[in-house]
Amino acid sequence: MTDFQFPEWWLELKMKDRNKIVKLCDRSVLCIARETRGPLTADEVAKALEVKRVVVLCDETTGHYWVRGPDKESSSLRRRIHDGGLPGFTTRQIDRYGEEWGRLAGKIADPMGLRNSSE
Repeated sequence: MTDFQFPEWWLELKMKDRNKIVKLCDRSVLCIARETRGPLTADEVAKALEVKRVVVLCDETTGHYWVRGPDKESSSLRRRIHDGGLPGFTTRQIDRYGEEWGRLAGKIADPMGLRNSSE
């Protein structure tokens, strides 16, 4: 594994924005489909794990998904994934500052308007 190189947009962020993104990344779980299937949806995850709300982001590079719950349900969601899993998926935590983590950080930063749109 190579060392994670922070992109220029990350270095330009304020510390509070970096911390917000790190927190959201740390609460996310990587979901890898075991077989060919359609896109994973938030409704599908919420129903399978019996939680109210989830966020599902697709990693276009790998075809995998990142799943996270809101602050109040984050630990409950991770516990349910750990205990029973998500049917049809292998799940695991994301290595902080690894390649997957960098792509997820960029995905989170885009809608927040924190990432430079020229990259």
